[in-house]
Amino acid sequence: MAREISTRKSRLVFNASQIADAAFICYFSRPIIALLFRGILGFVGLRNEAELFSIVTVYGLLLLACLMNPKQYIKPDFVCLLVFVCLFFTITLFIHPEYEYWYERSVYGVWDHVLKPSNGLYAYLFIRLMDRPERCMKNLKLSGWIMYVYFAYNIYIAGRRGYWIGVAGQNGSAEFTYSVTFGYNVLFFALVFLYCAIRDKKAIDILTAIIGIGMIVFYGSRGPMLCIAAFLLILLIRSARDKVYSAKKLLGRAAVIVSIVLIYTFYNEIISVLMGALTRLGVSSRFLQKLVNGTLSNDSGRSVIWKAALDMIRENLFGYGAMGSQHVISRYIVAGYPHSVVLEILIDFGVFFGGALLLFFGWHAVKLLFRKDYPWGEVFIPLFASVCSLFLSLTFWSTKSFWICIAIGVNQYYCNRRNKRIVQASWTA
Repeated sequence: MAREISTRKSRLVFNASQIADAAFICYFSRPIIALLFRGILGFVGLRNEAELFSIVTVYGLLLLACLMNPKQYIKPDFVCLLVFVCLFFTITLFIHPEYEYWYERSVYGVWDHVLKPSNGLYAYLFIRLMDRPERCMKNLKLSGWIMYVYFAYNIYIAGRRGYWIGVAGQNGSAEFTYSVTFGYNVLFFALVFLYCAIRDKKAIDILTAIIGIGMIVFYGSRGPMLCIAAFLLILLIRSARDKVYSAKKLLGRAAVIVSIVLIYTFYNEIISVLMGALTRLGVSSRFLQKLVNGTLSNDSGRSVIWKAALDMIRENLFGYGAMGSQHVISRYIVAGYPHSVVLEILIDFGVFFGGALLLFFGWHAVKLLFRKDYPWGEVFIPLFASVCSLFLSLTFWSTKSFWICIAIGVNQYYCNRRNKRIVQASWTA
């Protein structure tokens, strides 16, 4: 009888794990679920309803997993994080009532950019659901394969339209020959596949990594290429430390990094030559022609934005509160963030507390990247490289990979505690 109850309980946990995996995959591939709902409901005019149904699907699965195994899948630390974020915004608004307009904006406001359940903050929760790095990596790859279909759909729509829609200066939406957001969205999964391709040398991983990098080169901005270079540099340092690879292989990886930096520097010229060659072969496209004529080699006004952010820090060392840069930086770009995670954290949290946070994150990031006894480092490496995009673009409040890296650090902390208890138990025995 006892054995039968135990067997039923183990089956229940297994089923809960499957449902949690499904919730994880649905969260990271939610855009294509929303697209499917738009197709079911009627494509035109039902974007908000489709978004809502996709969110309900994700959290319905998560709720079911929590009900089946509350001990494993209810995460009090995420509740604490969410409460802290809400309090941070509430206290900031109390001190700075002039931020109300910026917080309530329909786009780039607190709900749209931070608290909506489809946003990056909740990536922390779904990574915390994973009890093993192998399970996490497997589910990220499954999500990536699904999202590649969505990325292909985006390329098709942009090609048919003849341009990408993005944000420019104070004017809001504008027409572009490339998409910054698209490039960084692909980067997230391309780095996961690239890491698995280098580690496992499986044909499917190599192919998906090449496809992902190709989509970035042709349809994204230059920034993701530097993230790929940073990723390869991390692997190069790890290889040199472990003395796993010969000098020839280390030289080969160094050559790849140099090549990526050169691609970044001469991006526009390389694309022009490549498109010219394709045109001579009879391959023509209005979209690709506009890509050739684009101005991808400038800094998109970052120098002006960074100067304004540094001026804000000099004027107030104690910080401006949550999303405190928007009322100043939005003069230069409608999004209102300073395009640098370091500057953004120092503006929001102040030089002293923000500086302490940066040191804390930096120290633990180094340990996760380079310590052999940290199993979650396997997942952390490609996603940390994705976080490097925050040094050039985006905002940490809405970037999934930022919150994922924090969640991986928490997972490693609990892993260390569990291992310590096992060691102590063995000593006691």
